[in-house]
Amino acid sequence: MEDSIYRLEMDKVLERIAQHASFSLGKEAVLNTRPIYSRLRVQRELERLKDAMRMLEEGHALSFSGISDVSSLLKRVEKSSVLSVHEIVQIARFMQGVSRLKSQFSNFEEDYPRLDDLFESLIISQELLQYLSHAFSEQGEVLDRASNELRTVRSEIRNLEKRIDDSTESFLKKNKDMLREKVVSLQQGRRTFLIKPSEKYKIDGTIYGTSASGQSVYFEPEFLSRMQNELHGLVIREKEEIERICIEASTMIALDSIQLMANLETVTLIDTLFAKAIWGRNE
Repeated sequence: MEDSIYRLEMDKVLERIAQHASFSLGKEAVLNTRPIYSRLRVQRELERLKDAMRMLEEGHALSFSGISDVSSLLKRVEKSSVLSVHEIVQIARFMQGVSRLKSQFSNFEEDYPRLDDLFESLIISQELLQYLSHAFSEQGEVLDRASNELRTVRSEIRNLEKRIDDSTESFLKKNKDMLREKVVSLQQGRRTFLIKPSEKYKIDGTIYGTSASGQSVYFEPEFLSRMQNELHGLVIREKEEIERICIEASTMIALDSIQLMANLETVTLIDTLFAKAIWGRNE
């Protein structure tokens, strides 16, 4: 069969058709198309293709925006893996894309009965989609509203960062004689001041090293150390809560993974069908 495909140059035709597919699985499905020997299947495919071409002729294009190959992510959650924020957002975009695709078809005034079964089989869990849209942004962030704990800890972080900024500015103004330069330097991820070596024992604090010239030391006052330690603890709390939210979201996705995988297979079939219809119209 493979030899005949190449002898008839069917592979070249499939390559041209694949260029009209909207996402990777559609392109792959087109390229893997092989002759069908079942009369019933051929008849069904031709009837679907007629309706798809009629849709295009009547000016009804479909948007596959947001739809991508999420099969590997779905397989992972089925094995109890925890998805990253970016991966969860990818699932949400896929669900929104499928929902949008189904809505577009249902809103057409004309009827395309031979395509009804494909679009009716697209089922989206509104509960899951609403949860993901509520907790995660399109830009790949976990939103404050995702949980009360996250909202609280981020508020505490913002307030503490403001206190650190104010205290830093106050120290720079009040200790000009102690400073070698009126700047703040990051050492080991912590704010420090460049002070004169002769001043390093006059107030409590931690020394993080000496400048290359030896004319300054990197100094973290005790008051700043306490606040930065507190900030570090809050950041850990934030990361732990984001991890908990990702676990919760991944668990919910896993519970719906069979339907999501079925949706992926169906949109691949739809994409393949319309790639052929577009090519058929153009040719």
